[in-house]
Amino acid sequence: MIRITGGEFKGRMLQIPTGSTRPSHARLRQALFNSIQMKVSDSVVLDLFAGSGALGFEALSRGAKQVDFVEIAPSAAKVIEQNCIQLGVRDQCRIIRGSADQIREKGPYDLVFADPPYAENWEIRLLETLPWSSLLAPGGLFVLEWGVQKSKIDSLPERQGPLLKIREKNYGDSALTTYALEPQSV
Repeated sequence: MIRITGGEFKGRMLQIPTGSTRPSHARLRQALFNSIQMKVSDSVVLDLFAGSGALGFEALSRGAKQVDFVEIAPSAAKVIEQNCIQLGVRDQCRIIRGSADQIREKGPYDLVFADPPYAENWEIRLLETLPWSSLLAPGGLFVLEWGVQKSKIDSLPERQGPLLKIREKNYGDSALTTYALEPQSV
């Protein structure tokens, strides 16, 4: 189990799926939400590679109005459903069962989170293949957690299509990189 770190549900426990899911550490989730705190209230959120749904539930706890969770593993999607019910937020959640790179949701989302498996080269694939101009709302952010030591890349690009890197910070073996739509791309 993992604990929600802030907001309305601070201290509440979330179920986590068994198996290969690697939940974001509490310290990293706190740092992420501290860095975007002004964007969370009333936001529409997309949580890719949702796992337990920890990032999406943190967003709901801090005032997001809607979260769409994308998860391919049936057991993890079931855990997200249980966590929605346990927190009493089922009407604010949608669970999309499928692969993150096949997402065809139109958005627009104010916040998109991705915490993919570190050693599977998802970082660049997501940056290159998702329809960012329609997926992100004007002023929206894409926050990517990746493994500094375990990923197949050493760094992420400053620009990728319509995205501009605006922040990057390392937290031990993990990094958080935040991208925003470049103004002319909206």
